[in-house]
Amino acid sequence: MIFRVELARHAEKAFDRLDRTTEKHLRDRLKELSLKPYDLRLSNEVIMKEGKRYTKVGDWRIIFRVEAADIVIFVTAIQHRSKAYRK
Repeated sequence: MIFRVELARHAEKAFDRLDRTTEKHLRDRLKELSLKPYDLRLSNEVIMKEGKRYTKVGDWRIIFRVEAADIVIFVTAIQHRSKAYRK
């Protein structure tokens, strides 16, 4: 089963500000996640926020939730690791 990837508006804006190389790496990871969103080699649960997961791509983090009923991965944030877990 292949999951559809949707980005929140905030995540889309973050994508637009990235350089091409980083953007390509992040897109490649999203393609991997669309095939296996729960694979522990690709993503882990965010401890402080129930239902959210994250994946590491270099110094960047993609924070998302998996909506299995709708077969969707909803990306809520794309942030540098220094800011990803604050709030």
